[in-house]
Amino acid sequence: MKADDPAPLDDDGRIAVALRASRVAVGLLSTAGRYELERVLRPHARLEADTKKRLGRAILASIGMDVTVEGSMPTSHRPRLVVANHRSALDIAMMLAFVDDPVMLSRGDLANWPVLGRLAKQGHTLFVDRDDRANGAKAVRAMRRSLTRNRTLCVFPEGTTHAEPHVRPFIGGAFVAAHGMDVELVPVGIAYAKGLEFVQPSMGLHLRNVMRKSDLRAAFVVGAPRATHGRKTAELIREAHADVSALFERASSIVR
Repeated sequence: MKADDPAPLDDDGRIAVALRASRVAVGLLSTAGRYELERVLRPHARLEADTKKRLGRAILASIGMDVTVEGSMPTSHRPRLVVANHRSALDIAMMLAFVDDPVMLSRGDLANWPVLGRLAKQGHTLFVDRDDRANGAKAVRAMRRSLTRNRTLCVFPEGTTHAEPHVRPFIGGAFVAAHGMDVELVPVGIAYAKGLEFVQPSMGLHLRNVMRKSDLRAAFVVGAPRATHGRKTAELIREAHADVSALFERASSIVR
């Protein structure tokens, strides 16, 4: 067994994981079912945005995550780039729950997942093939198209999850995509109770590890927005990293 692998579960642990997994499945299916019914019987302009919010909150509630939210997304009629540190697969659920109508980047194979893949497609998720050498350029073009359409793009510029007590250096792709545009940059800090970070070798082990925990606290802290128009990309990256680092420290203090 690797050091980061969760210890084997006893009977009580297996039951707890099974119950939480069942609740998550029910939440996904009910959200998908409601979306399909409303799409046919009562379509409206906010349907996709409302479905994203319901999906994110259903996942967090099904697991039993107790989330403290500080700050709120500013009202804006401009495209927005929301940048956050990356700790867990649940960061995506947090964005869906607390950011209005976010456009997410995702691994390409998610498009083929049952239920979740269909919801992701309907939510204009940007699917990126990580095995493609041209992945970076394609991702930048996809992000820029999304911002051009006045969407709210959510990214995790660290590029990977980890359990280190700081924010790793940012990858510049999203900032390159926003270069030269009048985009509002909103920093976010996300933290979880100790042991909930995604450091396991697979998504399945990570989610099992989360569902077995009794301390399921998280914090989502929103900072002040910055304008990007006329700013140099390197300068924006430095400022965004400093903002997210400070917000991560604040979020971490909440869940300690």
